[in-house]
Amino acid sequence: AFLSTLPLGVYFGWAKLKRDVEWRECVLNVGKRPTFVDGDGTTIEVHVMGTSDLKPQYDTDFYGEEMTVDVCGFIRPEIRFESLHELVGRIKTDIGLARNALASGAHAAP
Repeated sequence: AFLSTLPLGVYFGWAKLKRDVEWRECVLNVGKRPTFVDGDGTTIEVHVMGTSDLKPQYDTDFYGEEMTVDVCGFIRPEIRFESLHELVGRIKTDIGLARNALASGAHAAP
């Protein structure tokens, strides 16, 4: 319930699937997906970071599974991008900012 009260934007923190023991670094978007305009309402999308951008944290999708998210900080407000290329570039930047913030030790996993 708390996530739905956040202002629209991109955040970083920690995520844990109910089946997991460990918390994992994540970036999340709370927004209306203005670049795609493919639905109504606010969505919450969580990207669980892997050990690198090329190696995802999970081998399979986990849609429909229960996840707990601990939001540690705000990266930027939601913005509309002119192209998918621009969006992907900014997502990579957001992931880098999140990794740096979480690696600083100021935002320990719960």
